[in-house]
Amino acid sequence: MIALAQHAFLIYGVLVFGMYTLLNLLALGWLHRHTDLRNYLLNEVRLTGHEPGMSIIVPAYNEGPAIVSSVRSLLQQEYGDFEVIVVNDGSRDDTLANLREAFDLYDFPHAYHVRFPCKPVRGIYRSRREHRLRVIDKENGGSKADAANAGLNLATRPLFCVMDADSVLDRRALLRTAQFFLDDRRVVACGGTLRPLNGCRVEGGNLVKDDLPRRPLALFQTVEYLRSFLCGRIGWAQLNGLLIISGGYGVFRTEVAALAGGFDSNTLGEDMDLVLRIHATMLRNRTDYRLAFVPETTCWTEVPETLRVFGAQRKRWQRGLAECLWTHRRLFFTRRAFGVGWIAMPFFLFAECLSPIIEVIGLILVLYFAAQGALSVATFTKLTLLALAMSALLSATSLLLDSLTPGNRISPRRIAVLFAATLAEPFVFHPLHTYFRLIGIAQWLFRTRSNWGTMTRSTKWDVK
Repeated sequence: MIALAQHAFLIYGVLVFGMYTLLNLLALGWLHRHTDLRNYLLNEVRLTGHEPGMSIIVPAYNEGPAIVSSVRSLLQQEYGDFEVIVVNDGSRDDTLANLREAFDLYDFPHAYHVRFPCKPVRGIYRSRREHRLRVIDKENGGSKADAANAGLNLATRPLFCVMDADSVLDRRALLRTAQFFLDDRRVVACGGTLRPLNGCRVEGGNLVKDDLPRRPLALFQTVEYLRSFLCGRIGWAQLNGLLIISGGYGVFRTEVAALAGGFDSNTLGEDMDLVLRIHATMLRNRTDYRLAFVPETTCWTEVPETLRVFGAQRKRWQRGLAECLWTHRRLFFTRRAFGVGWIAMPFFLFAECLSPIIEVIGLILVLYFAAQGALSVATFTKLTLLALAMSALLSATSLLLDSLTPGNRISPRRIAVLFAATLAEPFVFHPLHTYFRLIGIAQWLFRTRSNWGTMTRSTKWDVK
């Protein structure tokens, strides 16, 4: 029995870490092959007048402290034809009042065509100071997807971008992302890199200081984001197996999202759900398509600094992941999309969705075999050291990728602090993360009531 369990967990660990290693290698290969493109995107990309129009949709629920800085950041984008649509999703704080004061909003009669279902709209406003800004005030829909659909109903451009209301976007982010749509007509969606805003400084909507968070929880999330975006997303894009384009920053072709039905208000993982429905729609129509990822596009977003807020976020994310995988289970082992059906979907099921359960089962077995005196200390030690070494290696690789990304501000202090966090992560951050993910899975299994929730913002980064 113990030998069987040891072999099962060994095979599981080898497969999971092997897949992570493959993603790292694919990311390194892509970064090496496209050095010229990446330097062009960072230093030479310019407005040509051929960029497709872009609608930026910002769902906002109780985002009063950060909403003005976020909108100012978006309005300073170096892009030709774009509009910003803020959706006040029945906020109970001063979100709408702050927008009124900062941008001098007035009632604006607008033909509102409901293509995608959402809660009733109470009013549409336009700014006297910024002609590209419109604000929708609607009843609370209980999900970010409902608010995003309301914005999509008002959008008029061929591309749209959905962003979090606490984010600050690089001024050339839209321009760099649009380049992928211009270079390849098969691209239907494109994501960018997210980085924690904690520890940074923003003045007038512009990021003027890029620094690491001071609080340990936010620092661990910095390592997590680097690993997820610089290793995971780049690697999955090479397999055309991207299952998630982050709701923090992602650009889609409007017509493709319309074919897929817009956002589903009944799921918490609206960003992953839309991507999976795009995969299903393109495969059903036998259309050649690509989902891209551009690491040179950076969006800074505030990450939780308290356990309460962090726990609520991760439970919601885990529940959304389980919902999406179950809802789109027909994509498993689909013949027409090897990267999605045969690699990405199974990997996300076993390595992302079920991994907390597998880890708990492993811990219970270890304790049981130890109590029975049947546990081989040597074998247990080897497996533990192997897991820790692989985890540290993958995190160190993400730091390497970060240092290889042109334009990043790398210093010995930054590398040392991040590397120290990677060594401590398995002992401090990972157990907490696993605990909250377990609760998220349990909430999905028992169908407990869910909603968008309120994420408390510190906004210490914002200099008024």
